[in-house]
Amino acid sequence: MALANRRPARHAAPNPSSDHLSAIDALALRARGRAAPPPLPPGLEVYRPPELLGSSVLVVEDEPPMQAQLRLDLTDLGYQARLAGSADQAKEILTHERVAGVLLDLVLDEGEEAGYELLRWIRQNHPGLAVVVLSADAGWFDGKF
Repeated sequence: MALANRRPARHAAPNPSSDHLSAIDALALRARGRAAPPPLPPGLEVYRPPELLGSSVLVVEDEPPMQAQLRLDLTDLGYQARLAGSADQAKEILTHERVAGVLLDLVLDEGEEAGYELLRWIRQNHPGLAVVVLSADAGWFDGKF
């Protein structure tokens, strides 16, 4: 009788600040051919949706040290980084591959407007694709947006 009065156990809602996945999430990733992401460094708490883990993110950056750092950061977070050093390389990748998002350096060596033109091209050809804009040249943004 005592068992009949017990409430069924409830599963806790996912904690967005937790950096570990439940066993069910890890199994779901493996079933889709994706491995569980590597653990994050202590103190770095990031919500990583299981359905996006293992997805490709295009990094459009013309500086090799910055490319290397962004690739490392994305890999540590469980994503696959695709690198493009120019707007033309980025267009080629976006034309032939599926990516979950783009990290875009607006000021590329090929010309002051190259990144901005690429952003327009992405908006026209891939509406809805998430783009995060980066630039070390803070003065470039004056009057652009």
